[in-house]
Amino acid sequence: MLPSEYIQKGWCKGAIAKNQIGQGVLGASVVAVSWCALGAVNASYGSVTLTYLQASAIRSYLFDNVGNVGPWNDRQETSAPVIAMLQAAEREVLQEAA
Repeated sequence: MLPSEYIQKGWCKGAIAKNQIGQGVLGASVVAVSWCALGAVNASYGSVTLTYLQASAIRSYLFDNVGNVGPWNDRQETSAPVIAMLQAAEREVLQEAA
């Protein structure tokens, strides 16, 4: 799955990813059910959807556009801005790879 698809599946604040009972886990953890923006990128790289270079380029895109991604993610009221930002990053990065 792409990072935006992870967020569509489940979004969280305050941790890279969370398990079913709300405990923080690693983004690529098999028990993760929700992710922050960076956790979703990590999960996509961990599941081999993205190459290392693509994941790095998406992270760079996020930092260039929103600054510190963790606090930005946590300030959002809904997942919509996070999904939109990740989709923009995916379009730019994956288009360049094509």
